[in-house]
Amino acid sequence: MTYTLRTTTALGGQLSSGQMRSWIAEFLRRPHPLPADPGAGEYRLSLNLSDESVHDLAGLLRCSSSSALRRIALNALQSSLALSATQADYAGGSDSASARTNRVGEGFLPVMTEGEILGMLVAISLLLSLAFLLFVIYRKRKRRKTELSHEGQIDYAISANPKN
Repeated sequence: MTYTLRTTTALGGQLSSGQMRSWIAEFLRRPHPLPADPGAGEYRLSLNLSDESVHDLAGLLRCSSSSALRRIALNALQSSLALSATQADYAGGSDSASARTNRVGEGFLPVMTEGEILGMLVAISLLLSLAFLLFVIYRKRKRRKTELSHEGQIDYAISANPKN
């Protein structure tokens, strides 16, 4: 079936029916959160897509077919921009934040690779483990100090009041 999609020029100029079919099929196999609908624009695009897959996509996302198509396209294009920015970073050896930021609408979205996210999670886990370990050591030392203090008081009380 042919779908006429109104979208922004930035999105519409990069889309084809084949790409959209591939992106829809991949999303239906592995659903994940998608960006918000960028909204209809002045650019009109005709796409030949399976009516069933578009209906399934819209149902899964609980939005209109037009909105679902724009969201899936924006997600795929963001991912390809992120991939190309990451590849450019590795090729050029650059760690600049501007090379790893995608412009979407009026804002900027930072891009993190899976390795960077995993590294952050490991670092946070280590910090929490260290904090817990230090807390346990602190409590153990405090308890030991309290026990020694009580023993000293008992010894003093016994020596101060001999019953003999």
